[in-house]
Amino acid sequence: MDILSLRIRLFGQFELAWGDTPLPTPRSATARSLLAYLVVHHDRAFPRDVLAGTFWPERSDAAARRALSQALWQIRQTLCLVSDRLIADRDTVTFLLQSHDWLDVADFEKSRHTYSAPVQPLEQAVALYRADFLEDHYDDWALLERERLRELYLRMLERLLMLYKQRGAYEQALACAQQLAAADSLREAAHRELMCLYHLLGRTHTALEQFVMLRELLAQELAITPTPTTVALYEEIAATLEGVIPPHLPVVPAPPPLLRDLAHLPFVGRTSERAVLVDALQAAIQGRGRLALIEGGAGVGKTRLISEIVADAQWRGFQVGLGKADPLAAPAPYQLLHDALSPLLTPLRITQLVELVEPVWLSVIIPLFPAIAEYLPDLPPPRVTQSS
Repeated sequence: MDILSLRIRLFGQFELAWGDTPLPTPRSATARSLLAYLVVHHDRAFPRDVLAGTFWPERSDAAARRALSQALWQIRQTLCLVSDRLIADRDTVTFLLQSHDWLDVADFEKSRHTYSAPVQPLEQAVALYRADFLEDHYDDWALLERERLRELYLRMLERLLMLYKQRGAYEQALACAQQLAAADSLREAAHRELMCLYHLLGRTHTALEQFVMLRELLAQELAITPTPTTVALYEEIAATLEGVIPPHLPVVPAPPPLLRDLAHLPFVGRTSERAVLVDALQAAIQGRGRLALIEGGAGVGKTRLISEIVADAQWRGFQVGLGKADPLAAPAPYQLLHDALSPLLTPLRITQLVELVEPVWLSVIIPLFPAIAEYLPDLPPPRVTQSS
């Protein structure tokens, strides 16, 4: 026999259901807000005086306590079949959720720590966010909770977008970027993601139109212009349309370039080499890592090519470590490897390594990466074999 459960939705409109049967919410707006507050903080005992002061601050203590008792009576009548979830004694009030009950906000928040988790939990959490938390409630507590959950939702979208790009799922990444821009239309980074993805998917004109839309939106809402980063991205995308003069930006005479800083100039040449390296990035996304050696005489553009590939990798969600040799110093063994990888060895990454690498091999590389020993002090010492 199926066990009936209480199902509660707080994203969008406040909805209650007992199994598949909808339940009414309290008629009084204050009683509805009180019930939602108790549900959000379920299993927590609130002193009656605290609740009375929170929801009826303008009334005397005695009047506020009477109003609280009346609101609790309305809630109990509304809950009907599940009125036992509301525990109200002389001093405290608690709303209990049973193990088989379901609350959308609780399920949503379970994914807050899924930074290294698969895509599916994030997809499920984002799908739960059908609208802002209690969108028709305007009590102070609800506004604060709405803003907190909304920001969490935006961070989940950003993480999901990055995971899609890492997997080369650019159509899904585009849909995610569209959601992000719709949820926060002034989030300029979301518009840049849209521009990049449209261009990557062969919709370059749409990418340019996205910039125009953003520019007009920022002018109307904030009386500002897009950041130089966004403008530079627009110009780079526009430059790929051979023979087309972009009509959207006024032509501003560029200042004389400084020989020590040419990064603002368009990247020209080395197209085939860059394509080969981008293909290697795509292979790495699919688990087929490899090494690449870039060599050539001084001044042929090796550094600029590498900087472009680093940007390509970062856009696809890679974390990039860099090591640079000092020609005037004698390097220690594996110094470049140490310099490149040490900043990436966060506690989270070390925890992930424990799942992928046997402890004996982690202990072997501790002299090169002491941070591993700091977070994993119980690693066994490396085994030493002696030959006869």
